[in-house]
Amino acid sequence: MTLKSLFVVPVLVVGLSLVSFAEGGPDGPTHKMMDAHLEKMTKELSLSPEQAQKIKAIMEDAGHQIDKKKLMEELKALREKKDGEIEAVLTDQQRQKFKGFKEKQKKDAPKHLKEMMLHRLTEKLKLSETQVKELSGILDRTHQEMDAATKGKFWEASRETIAPILKNQDEAIEKILTPEQLTQFKTLKEERKDKKWKQK
Repeated sequence: MTLKSLFVVPVLVVGLSLVSFAEGGPDGPTHKMMDAHLEKMTKELSLSPEQAQKIKAIMEDAGHQIDKKKLMEELKALREKKDGEIEAVLTDQQRQKFKGFKEKQKKDAPKHLKEMMLHRLTEKLKLSETQVKELSGILDRTHQEMDAATKGKFWEASRETIAPILKNQDEAIEKILTPEQLTQFKTLKEERKDKKWKQK
């Protein structure tokens, strides 16, 4: 990894954290990506704990200053530019495979987000096998509702569009939990809200 990529990639990751709502806040997948990238930076640049903490704060602050609409436009332009440059070095046959590869990535994205949330709640709440299956079904329904409401462009959806769907998801999850798990689940949600508030 080059030094240039060490600094360019985190900016994109932090920016994306503003439009990611699968799990929301600092516990969301894009924040995990940011943490993973910061870990790479720490290793490559031999950062001290203090330096790593300061850089993390800078990355998060930068994310809050990015305009969502402008960010989406810039990311789209960057993605199209990158894809065009890649296609320029491919053969006709490879270009066709590359298009299929991109479509598969877009199609698989919700699946990866679901797996991350499923793993997180299973670990945090100590879910039984039956509960894991029920949770998987709930997350599948959420994706279907989200896809229908946003016409497949849920990354660009407004908070007003997705909030009722996520509220229904949380209510469905709460119904399959034991009293102890329910308390833990509500605590996790409150902690997520507290972290988001402190970051503002």
